[in-house]
Amino acid sequence: MYYSLLLIAFCLSVWGIVTLNALIRARASVDESRSEIALLLKRRFDLIPGAATVLKTHINDEALEGLLQVRNAAVYTSPLDIAAQAQASAAMSDALRKVMDLAVPDSDAQEKNNVKESLAALEKVEVNLQTGCKVYNNAVGKYNLLCESFPSNLIAHLFHFTKKNLFTVTSLQ
Repeated sequence: MYYSLLLIAFCLSVWGIVTLNALIRARASVDESRSEIALLLKRRFDLIPGAATVLKTHINDEALEGLLQVRNAAVYTSPLDIAAQAQASAAMSDALRKVMDLAVPDSDAQEKNNVKESLAALEKVEVNLQTGCKVYNNAVGKYNLLCESFPSNLIAHLFHFTKKNLFTVTSLQ
């Protein structure tokens, strides 16, 4: 009888440790993916002033000013607030879409090339951001599943693991 209780206690301890480690790995994956999104957003924010300089002769000041205002507001969004970052990112995508639709160079070949390069750099960051969001959302899904499903939710609750929010960003296409 004593050995049976000892065996049950040992099995429960091993299960608890394995489950806790799985939760820690899943949370680390979410944090790593979130930091990748933060880097991509920073890269996007850093590209916009240069793109605005190149595009200022090709689009109206209202659209360009709107893009810069959205960019400046998004820069100060807390990196820990996923919902606010997603909202700022959606506003940035809308502003970029408007600017890209208006950016049609009509002068010399060098200016056309500069505009194309600037827009291509922004589009590349947007594609990478879409990919980063998919990776993040996949990691969040796995983490949230561990936090919500029985019996791992017992360990998650005991060690204060909480659900994470998904990151949504709109596409420029």
